[in-house]
Amino acid sequence: VAFLPERLDAWIVQRRLPTQLEEVRDMVELHVKACFELKQCSGFLEILSIVRDVGNLLNHGQKSGTNAFRLGSLIRIADTKSVNRHTNLAHYIVKVLLDNNSNAIRFMEELPCVFAAASIPLATVLEEIATAEQHLQLMQTCIDAVQTIEERDENDLFLDIMPPFYQEATQNVRGLKAYAQKCQELYGLLCDDFGEDA
Repeated sequence: VAFLPERLDAWIVQRRLPTQLEEVRDMVELHVKACFELKQCSGFLEILSIVRDVGNLLNHGQKSGTNAFRLGSLIRIADTKSVNRHTNLAHYIVKVLLDNNSNAIRFMEELPCVFAAASIPLATVLEEIATAEQHLQLMQTCIDAVQTIEERDENDLFLDIMPPFYQEATQNVRGLKAYAQKCQELYGLLCDDFGEDA
């Protein structure tokens, strides 16, 4: 059989790619949902507001001061200790939330997709799409090579099956790539909203 290794690779792609694209679409969807959850999570926004206000009080002795801070600086909240060295700023903020009966303390319940998406970097999703594109390019090369065979066996169904699959898969990958780019844009807008670099 002419071009047997290439054909076998193409058959493997034809079998595996639909499932892989479905998984990648689910990952992109997860990231999109995570962006919307963060943007709409009132508890998270309330906590950020309290952190800002406490920071302003500590830094300036007044409530109106800084309008923003870097989210990366939140890690240092636990490093800011009280005089007794047993309590830190994070403890104080939780106490303020509990004393005010704030529902913000349960903000994590409003962010199920955020925590799931955090375990799958968007860059990994984009790499998966790029890999799918590479597989399809190899498939196209194989299809082109098989089409050069002058006398094909009548039982050779490769060209009956692969070109239509290639066309459909290429459209699916293009759509998925566009969806992932929209997700990146949404992420960039969210970063802008929080004053962070994308």
